[in-house]
Amino acid sequence: MTRVGSYESATSGSLQHTRSTAVRVEKLRKSYGGQVALDDLSLDIAPGSFQAILGPSGSGKTSLLMSVAGFLTPDSGRVLVNGRDVLPLPPERRNFGMVFQGYALFPHLTVLDNVAFALRAKGAAKGERDRRARTAIELVRLSGMENRYPSQLSGGQQQRVALARAIAFEPDLLLLDEPLSALDRALRSDLQTELKDLQRKTGLTCLYVTHDQDEALSMADVVAVMASGQIKQIGKPFDLYEKPSSRFVASFLGKCNFIELDVIARDGQSVVGRRGASNVRHNGSVAEGRSMLLTLRPEKIALSTAGGELRPDRNRASGRLRHLSYLGNSIELVVDTEDLGELTVRAPVGDIAQIDQGRLMELSWSADATVAIPRD
Repeated sequence: MTRVGSYESATSGSLQHTRSTAVRVEKLRKSYGGQVALDDLSLDIAPGSFQAILGPSGSGKTSLLMSVAGFLTPDSGRVLVNGRDVLPLPPERRNFGMVFQGYALFPHLTVLDNVAFALRAKGAAKGERDRRARTAIELVRLSGMENRYPSQLSGGQQQRVALARAIAFEPDLLLLDEPLSALDRALRSDLQTELKDLQRKTGLTCLYVTHDQDEALSMADVVAVMASGQIKQIGKPFDLYEKPSSRFVASFLGKCNFIELDVIARDGQSVVGRRGASNVRHNGSVAEGRSMLLTLRPEKIALSTAGGELRPDRNRASGRLRHLSYLGNSIELVVDTEDLGELTVRAPVGDIAQIDQGRLMELSWSADATVAIPRD
């Protein structure tokens, strides 16, 4: 095994990043005229982690990525890499790899020359360029295609070339700006798995921007949800989905039911709320007050046709089926309940036969299934 810069490379083409890179963003602020894109935003990216920035259009996620990359100058703040502020440095001196949605390959260069381009710009000798470029090409599973041109590649292959180019020169940080959004769903899913495997093999620190909730939740070690130039919540994917801190985060990470209730009883960590003639028990903390707002994911609700037996320790509601959607591996039902309003339910296809619209349904869910969030 021979050492190649901050990587150790074996003849098999495997790479392992041996340099630990910690990134800290401190109070970044950026405005376009009177519109604030980054609002004193701070963020820590742990060494060797895969961190996703998730948010809707206009949330500021691309401004954050471009500020870190050096293509956008923030009004104030710092970007620290292992304690050193890199904001004064131009992009080419930050030693960051970047993968764009549009690939940005040179059409007149072969795969090998595209991957070796940054190495040439950094002054690496030809033998060193070729060795590193071929190792990166092997890692992204394009061996044998070194002499092809971008026009001879599929979209997925072109994105692999862009990824190989971004890692070949041993970056301290890999930045990815919605790199898979232009691909079809099946290919996008395959490349999500490959990209995460690549990150694990190399140990690279990655910052990944996306608006795709499934992509962020399935790939990242940590997800930061952005809106209005601020991070609204940050944490592990499971914690964000199961324990959202606000209505925005709950709804942005997937479909969610919201149930507003008047608090009628408190017993330790259990709270009972009422709406109309229906009582709902919630096991968990609730802020002091006379009302509460609960989130309830559609897959947490069990359903049956009217008359079915239900466990007595579960919350329940009944209503008429208004809409049913077949989603392949699951079905989604919208049920109009008398007291709790419209509730969306998701269940495996095999759990229930075809149901006619207007059918009376009984719903139930555990008191542990809900999460209390602020009303605002």
